[in-house]
Amino acid sequence: KASELVDSLAPLLAGARRISARLRKHISCRLCSLILYRGIASSPGLSWAATWLILEGFLQPHAAAQMRSSDASEDSSESLVQAALLRSRLLRFFNSLGQLSSWHVQALAAGAEGLLSLELWRLGIVQVMAGQ
Repeated sequence: KASELVDSLAPLLAGARRISARLRKHISCRLCSLILYRGIASSPGLSWAATWLILEGFLQPHAAAQMRSSDASEDSSESLVQAALLRSRLLRFFNSLGQLSSWHVQALAAGAEGLLSLELWRLGIVQVMAGQ
């Protein structure tokens, strides 16, 4: 069941900065598919998955700031490109959710509600201030 999958992923993704970018990409793609095809019933799991996807899409460090802070090796620049590509895909996914159906709009709203109610938006403020 999809809800069991989300319950299993929650502890892993709570420390998402410690997991690889490749794994985050694969998990993001699977969660997007589950939401797109309504594989996650309206539940706390749906809210959690949508909130995590919003965090992945909007609250990742900006590539320019990461380039300044990291060594300019080819591996690091490739991973930055992949992270930017994932963010771009997630933004397009969110845009399409708002146009599909009322259920999909509710899924997007549940993610935004999770982001706001848990005050996860504050993570973005810290990153912007750190980048200056």
